[in-house]
Amino acid sequence: LIYMYHLGLIGVLVLLCAYLYYKNHVIKVYRFYRPGCPYCVRSQRDWEMFKSKCCWMINCIDINLDTIHRHPVHAAIVENFEVNSVPTIIAVMPNGIRIKYDGSRDVDDLLEWSEYL
Repeated sequence: LIYMYHLGLIGVLVLLCAYLYYKNHVIKVYRFYRPGCPYCVRSQRDWEMFKSKCCWMINCIDINLDTIHRHPVHAAIVENFEVNSVPTIIAVMPNGIRIKYDGSRDVDDLLEWSEYL
């Protein structure tokens, strides 16, 4: 019985360590867009494919600029990042460094860019 208790405790500790490692090493990639923007609409399919194919250590976050008034956290992010045009893609590294993506919105280009993050 004590043996099983120790195994369970070790299992919980391993899961906790994995969670903390992931939490401290994940890259957040924000996409700021407007649903009415023709370029945002055209690039939506490539963005969705990028989200499904990119590394599991990348957390993709969509922020609709038309609805930020309903999401105070998103409004603060938009103000902090000084988003002036759409679609804007910005990666935030675990250490806080921001990297703005200026390439094409093609899925292959986005995936190649993400390999260097």
